[in-house]
Amino acid sequence: MKGLILNDIFSSKKLMKTMVIPFIIFGVIWGLVGQPGTGVVTISVLCISSLYNLFSYDEFYHWDKYTTILPLDVKQVVLARYCSFGIMIFVSQIIALIYLLILGGLNDDGIGSMAGSLLIQIYTGIVIIPVAYKYGIQRGRVLYAILIGLPFLVILGIVGLLEKLQILYTFPIPFIVIAVLLLLAISLCASIKISTAFLRKKEY
Repeated sequence: MKGLILNDIFSSKKLMKTMVIPFIIFGVIWGLVGQPGTGVVTISVLCISSLYNLFSYDEFYHWDKYTTILPLDVKQVVLARYCSFGIMIFVSQIIALIYLLILGGLNDDGIGSMAGSLLIQIYTGIVIIPVAYKYGIQRGRVLYAILIGLPFLVILGIVGLLEKLQILYTFPIPFIVIAVLLLLAISLCASIKISTAFLRKKEY
């Protein structure tokens, strides 16, 4: 399992190297125009792109077929991918934090950008991984867009309605944070279980 995680990390490292110089250039520009939050979002997008690339590599090299001969259970293979993406998210958040510190953008807006990007990363992983195991990264593109875009539209609608009714700010912040974390934890467990079931039933 550790070998699978290392393989994912090394594969993602190649993509990140090609993006370093462009990010530094645009990162400086965003800092100069007072929009460090844009850099944080870009870091988040690059992290999510690395997950897409991992599944693209799997499809191109037929990696799923090779994993069937490894002395690992299907659940371990699935958990390795979730762990890999979890490490990528952690690293991307550290980079975002350093980026904000360098540009002096570690204020309420900067912290909000980090929190928002973190939620997007986690939710995207929860959605993408099971769909990729079921349909593949190419065939599942439309479904990704629906599963990722529709809930955000619903959430924005609910938040807008609560603001209009002046109810949103009556909820204490700790309650909201705990509710979001609990929902993510339940969704993550369900995502892992579904991914494992899809991969176990996959025919080669």
